[in-house]
Amino acid sequence: MKYSSKESLDIMHKTHPFPNESAVSYGNRVWRIGQRLKSKRAEWEEIRVEVMYRINCAKYAQNEDLREELISTGNLNIYGGPSTHNWSAWNGLIQMHIRKRLRQGENALEEEMLTGTKLLESLKEPLVNWIDIGLPVRLNLTP
Repeated sequence: MKYSSKESLDIMHKTHPFPNESAVSYGNRVWRIGQRLKSKRAEWEEIRVEVMYRINCAKYAQNEDLREELISTGNLNIYGGPSTHNWSAWNGLIQMHIRKRLRQGENALEEEMLTGTKLLESLKEPLVNWIDIGLPVRLNLTP
């Protein structure tokens, strides 16, 4: 089951593109609707950062071009693309952490996968740096 309730399923099934609506606009509208629906997993708030981290590790592990592109960003701060404020920040922190691991060696993403508190602790240093340079970050290290 992809939806947490019949009501959620019905809402999404009734959502269609408006006449002349671009694919991007329609996708953004569907995303906003989805943000208002109840999560399928009760523990989602506790595991979401770890899930995003694991997904991104898998993405970089299987795509050499993406790994090279990420490493080529040097020491730049990475802030995620348009999303909710918190996800833009979490995504950037995750990308910078993966970049750091990739610099440690070719198999860095295949080694022990950080989870839970260890993962959040590893994201603390760049978060503090962002705050120090004045980025408007309002995260605490509890997802």
